[in-house]
Amino acid sequence: MGKFKYKLNERSEILKPKDVDPSLLKRLEAQYGPVDMEHDFFSSDLKTYFKADSVNPETGSVSSRIIKLASFAESLQKLHSTLEALKALSATPEGKTDKKVIETLVKVREAFNGFRTYLRKYYPDQYEAIKSQLDEISTTGGGATFTSGTEGENYATSKAFSKYKYKVKKPKQLNEADFNVDSFIKDLNITNPNLVTWITKRIEAFDTLERQLNLLVPMLQQAKKETIKQYSQRPSFAVIYGTDLAEEYLTDIIELFKQPQ
Repeated sequence: MGKFKYKLNERSEILKPKDVDPSLLKRLEAQYGPVDMEHDFFSSDLKTYFKADSVNPETGSVSSRIIKLASFAESLQKLHSTLEALKALSATPEGKTDKKVIETLVKVREAFNGFRTYLRKYYPDQYEAIKSQLDEISTTGGGATFTSGTEGENYATSKAFSKYKYKVKKPKQLNEADFNVDSFIKDLNITNPNLVTWITKRIEAFDTLERQLNLLVPMLQQAKKETIKQYSQRPSFAVIYGTDLAEEYLTDIIELFKQPQ
């Protein structure tokens, strides 16, 4: 760690301890000792901590240790850039139908979301420094939509499976309350057992989603009560529940089920 001297009236492009997230100060105090609220300061990008060693009472100059801080935010930026590049690739004619591209996009997006949640929870100061720079992340991938499940990554775009065509009888309009999957499949007169299984699962998945959503609503209500309780007892920058990430996922889900224009 180097030394740095400056006069109190010559500071610029800096942050005082009172201007940064208390969680950062707490981490630094655990590692380097008490923070001098008057003489310690940070670079505006929070990559450098200048910890005062001594102050000259006559000249007002301060001798400081230069402490380089880990830039988690920079890593998140790079992950974001990688994600955006893969989204752009998945929007190309070749990328839309390339399963490996879609699988990689899914994995990178999961890594980005996971790291962002970790950063928001354990390094809120780092997250706040970069939050405004991050673009909204969408699972549509420039036109491609995808889902993941235990059977592997299934993906589809408007043209991805255009080469597979099935001529089937148009089903009659049915009341949803009286709808029966087995009867519906039988009316289609499909002889391919794999296709029968595929369509059955795609239809039954909606009932599964509806049950999960019905479970989610009371859980959200309880989580809100718990959040209010914890903040009322101990106001802090802590993230009780990852609502930001949840909102992004729900926005993505809504996009998946929007009717095409």
